[in-house]
Amino acid sequence: MVLRVLFIGFVFIKTAFGGELIARLDLQHAITDMIYRDGFLFVSTERSEVFEINLKKLSFRKVLELPKIRDFTGEAVPPKVFSIDVS
Repeated sequence: MVLRVLFIGFVFIKTAFGGELIARLDLQHAITDMIYRDGFLFVSTERSEVFEINLKKLSFRKVLELPKIRDFTGEAVPPKVFSIDVS
């Protein structure tokens, strides 16, 4: 949740210094990690998803969604993605 606020804050800071807000993306879940590489922003969420955002074309796609796991009560829950890496 904190990273989502920081990311939105970055967009507003950029617009405050002369840029303009050209797109908004709502992933519906809290962001856990972000990595920028060669014009792409990779974003992971707390609901087992990893998205690739093309900043040049302003498009995004889901790259990965992990299967649900069973917690200690036996309930199927999506695992959190705490960190991502691009190689």
